[in-house]
Amino acid sequence: MSDKMYKISLISLCIIVLGLAGISSAQGLSQVSGALSITNLQISPSPLVAGENATISFNLYNSYSHSLYDINLQLLSQNPMLNFSPVYSNIIYNIGEGTDNDGVFYFTFRVPKNIPAGEYEIDAVATYRSKFAETPTFTTSEPGESEMPIYIYIYGKPVLSASIQQANPIVPESDANLEIDLTNLGNGVADNVTVILHNSTYLKFIGQSKFSISDLPNSQSTDLSAQAYVSRGITSGVQDINATLVYENMFGNKTVENETLPINVLINSPEISVSTSSSVPETLYSGGNQTITLLISNSGLGTAKNLTLSLLPNQNITYGSMDKFFIPTLEPGSSNTEPIYIKLGREFEGNSTKLPIELTYSNANLKNSTSRNFSINISVQKSAIINIENLSDTLLPGATDVPVTLQIKNTGNEEAQEMTLSFESVYPITPVDSNSYVNALQPGQSVNVTFYVNVDSKATAGSYPITIYEEWLQPNGGPTQEFSGTNNYYVEVYSSSKKSSADSFINYIYALIIIIVVIYIIFRILKRSSSKGKK
Repeated sequence: MSDKMYKISLISLCIIVLGLAGISSAQGLSQVSGALSITNLQISPSPLVAGENATISFNLYNSYSHSLYDINLQLLSQNPMLNFSPVYSNIIYNIGEGTDNDGVFYFTFRVPKNIPAGEYEIDAVATYRSKFAETPTFTTSEPGESEMPIYIYIYGKPVLSASIQQANPIVPESDANLEIDLTNLGNGVADNVTVILHNSTYLKFIGQSKFSISDLPNSQSTDLSAQAYVSRGITSGVQDINATLVYENMFGNKTVENETLPINVLINSPEISVSTSSSVPETLYSGGNQTITLLISNSGLGTAKNLTLSLLPNQNITYGSMDKFFIPTLEPGSSNTEPIYIKLGREFEGNSTKLPIELTYSNANLKNSTSRNFSINISVQKSAIINIENLSDTLLPGATDVPVTLQIKNTGNEEAQEMTLSFESVYPITPVDSNSYVNALQPGQSVNVTFYVNVDSKATAGSYPITIYEEWLQPNGGPTQEFSGTNNYYVEVYSSSKKSSADSFINYIYALIIIIVVIYIIFRILKRSSSKGKK
């Protein structure tokens, strides 16, 4: 009995020891996380303005009752401030219990210049481990983490931008009214703003060229009016005007920027025409295709902008993958080429057709939009057109060297000469000889062409597609110029049972005809004999 009580007491003691160890471990883990805090925090410069380099420095204090080891310290943030430049982490071997670390940690980064003004949080995140004794016989290590927020206030930075809006067209040897748009694209107020416009080679400012503004809040703009004399030598295109922008932020820090303000100059209107420069092949035939190179020319004295060339519908013509083309700019005296692909209908019988085109464009200042229509004449030659009018076949599974006869007709308006026809099929039909030859085929004429095929023994009854490719010469083409066409048709494979029934029926008809003929002959003989007996 005493032995039994001894075992129960021993088990109970083990349970108590393990429970205490678990409690000790949980307490250690809860205490080790959050053990680090920041002391001696400094942020420079102060105040901190968007677009500047910021430096954060601080010490770490260990409030835990044991030393911390393998500390990995880095800065993290959910706002865009730290996404602008890389931030490096620090590795510390250990920090003693209840003490500051000996070194000062420095983190430097650049604040984005367009970040809005306000307070931002940056977290100094440290991960580490701590050693503490669970029992007198061994030591364990527990991981921990401390997140230490750092709050930084960022003052907005003003960023000014200027552009020129033309109030009227630029005309040589005259005065031009210019509107300068000044905008604060930053996030801070610009104070004591000064704008200075400088003369260029062809633009000389008349009267006021220096402007002063007390302040310009962020996201706001103001208009400045100026007048300049335009020299006779000015040319079409873009002219640049240099400007100096001087302004201060809310702390009196001055910014000086030199900007180039482009201005579009229009002297004369463009004159745009559309013609053909080449065609491949040179002649377009009924049912054929052709690549035509269009020539878009500017014979005027002004620049054309945003030219859009559209191919309009024509019931006889099919266009390729593109029927619209865009040309950003076409300078005076210059041209641009655009290749287009067209296909003429097989049934077209005329000598020419039209390629309708619509062309839209603007002047150099993107005003005075113009739309013009052009009609390009395309000469058309007659052509043979090959069609399959009928097909005769008797195909059974396993049959070999079976004839397939096609009735080919020239439905075009030109003779086809030296025509080669190629037979292409799918399983279970296999051509024995896939080519056939026709010497000549006049318009409206038909001819039978026979191909021999084999049928796979495992073929099932049904219709199967075939394709006939035709190549030929024409009297109105070049000596070696080949014309081509394609026709699709179907052949029928019959089942053996259906074919046997058909053969039996045909044999019955043949037998019936023979019997009728024999009866008729006997009747004629008897009739003659009867006539001779009466005489």
